[in-house]
Amino acid sequence: MRTPGWRLIRVVSAVSITGLAAASCGSGSPGPSSNAIARTTTAHSAQVRWMIASGALRLLSASARQVIESNAQNLVIYQPTQTPAAMAAIPVATFRSFAALSSALAAGTLSPRFKYVLLDLEAWRFTPQNEQADPAHYYVEAARLLRQHGLKLIAAPGTNVYSHSSTLRGRNYQRMLASGIFDVVAPHAAIFSIQSQSLEFEPSVFASYVSQAASALRSANPAIAVFAGISTNPPAGTATTSQLADVMKSVSSVVKGFWLNVPQPGPSCPNCKELNVAAANGLLER
Repeated sequence: MRTPGWRLIRVVSAVSITGLAAASCGSGSPGPSSNAIARTTTAHSAQVRWMIASGALRLLSASARQVIESNAQNLVIYQPTQTPAAMAAIPVATFRSFAALSSALAAGTLSPRFKYVLLDLEAWRFTPQNEQADPAHYYVEAARLLRQHGLKLIAAPGTNVYSHSSTLRGRNYQRMLASGIFDVVAPHAAIFSIQSQSLEFEPSVFASYVSQAASALRSANPAIAVFAGISTNPPAGTATTSQLADVMKSVSSVVKGFWLNVPQPGPSCPNCKELNVAAANGLLER
């Protein structure tokens, strides 16, 4: 069931779009400023379920951090060797390969505070080639293994995970839709985070992809919680608060929450633009 916060986000984003249209038509009536949009949007940010990395969380303003940390529906992602900080938000351990997850569980090194594990398989050097070749299989195996340890799976495959496939065609998101991964993995995952952030500068494509993926996931598992990914600085450009609010609005009826990425250029995101904390603060501050 959607909370009132979702309806409020839709109203805010509609105001944003109307303001931009008025400005472009030279109506003489200025639309709301981006600061006004941010203030209105973020007044209701606590109604949204958020997921964010602990490193990104530390970069936020105190009031933005409070929105994340004080809500027991939010999720904070940690490296598996870290000990989660005390907060209401749910701590999540993250792995980039099934092999690393298996090793950690066998060694018993995960903090008992972790109840969820996020598995992020992508076409990158952190995920072994055999796992890239059949990511759906390894997500199912991960869920089976996690259940044995009383843990729940958050599946979050990179949209590029099938980029080297010789049988699938089209752009990465089209390959994801054609692969069947959503149908296969959904029955085994508690949460599925669609890594849609690379498409946020193509709003109609973003909305279409998230809607199709969410539909496939819920068809296979009506109980699954679906998240969509957004980023303050994906490779495509540097996002503003109002741009992020607009793409959130476009999928607010089909997802339960958002993975807010605040990346820095580096090995995990070599093509990301410069760090952009302001857009994240704008979404979260009250």
